[in-house]
Amino acid sequence: MKICELLSAPEKWTQGQYSKDNDGDGVDDCFCILGAFRQCYGDFTNNKLEKFYHKFEEVTGYLSIVDWNDEPGRTFEEVKEVINKIGM
Repeated sequence: MKICELLSAPEKWTQGQYSKDNDGDGVDDCFCILGAFRQCYGDFTNNKLEKFYHKFEEVTGYLSIVDWNDEPGRTFEEVKEVINKIGM
């Protein structure tokens, strides 16, 4: 699964934490960008993370994915646009 597939709707995205359980079933179903990366590609030690950071910086101009994701006023539409441009 790709990040753009996991973050398919506004209720699937969150800020301020990697993931959370939105519907109370004990399974996380809502993710920030890095939480979605971890859910789709495993832990943060694989080489895809470096590639993702590089593409993210190219698209947004931000060095920190967390700061960008958690910026007050950030919208799901902006998140979706960036993730689609990155292609992961």
